[in-house]
Formats: sequence, structure tokens, C-alpha cells
Amino acid sequence: NPAFIKSIETLQTPWQLSSFTIAAVKEMISFAKNTSWFSDEIKKVIAERDRMFLKINSVLQNKYVIFPSMANFILIKSIESKQHKSLLEACFKNGVMIKDLSGEKGLENCIRVTVGRLEENLLFEKSFKESILN
Repeated sequence: NPAFIKSIETLQTPWQLSSFTIAAVKEMISFAKNTSWFSDEIKKVIAERDRMFLKINSVLQNKYVIFPSMANFILIKSIESKQHKSLLEACFKNGVMIKDLSGEKGLENCIRVTVGRLEENLLFEKSFKESILN
């Protein structure tokens, strides 16, 4: 029955996880919470996210809006689709993987950049600067 299938699809999350994956993640989180490594890594990600935010925010030139984040990623909106395309092209050229969110309602001309290792983040910043020059 097509109506039944459609109703079931609306209940599914966009990213399906197996019960094994969920159990493994729970076990990893339990282990990580009991070590200093976990809190140290969280502090590093927060510091790097904040550094990236300030760096990117300093060169926006009225072409982009960067949204404050409490997560391990930064959301950036291009004011015009031309800048959005330029940013996508610069990232692709430099081998920087980002998430283009333009297909999502309310997120037109938006990208999501995950906070990674310093060298990865610096490569994104380079791509970002290149997109501003185009």
C-alpha cells in the first residue's frame, strides 16, 4: 500500500543507524567520559571552532554571514548565489570537503564546515579567502 509506505518513510530519520552502531557509540561515549582524553578533545575543538569563527568573521566583506555555533561545525550563508558558487568551487579546487545545505528549506546558499585538524581548517580558510577575491 503506497499510503502506508509513505507514512512509514515520514517516521524514519534521514540517517539510519543500526542497533549495532548505536550500541557501539554508547560504549565509546561511556569509555570516553571516563578519560581525560575526551574532555581534552572537546576543549581543542571548542578552541579551534572559536579561532576559525573569528578568522572567517574578520574577512567577510559583506559577502557572507557566519552564524555563532556551539557545535563542532560552522554555518556560513552567502549573501548572493554567485559567492556561494565561488566558495563551493574554491573548496573543491583545494580538496576541502564541506556540506552544501542549499537543498534544505531555509538554508539556501548555506554551507556547513566541520571543525577539523588545524591544517584542514587552514585550508578551508584559504579557500574562503579565495572565494572573496572572485
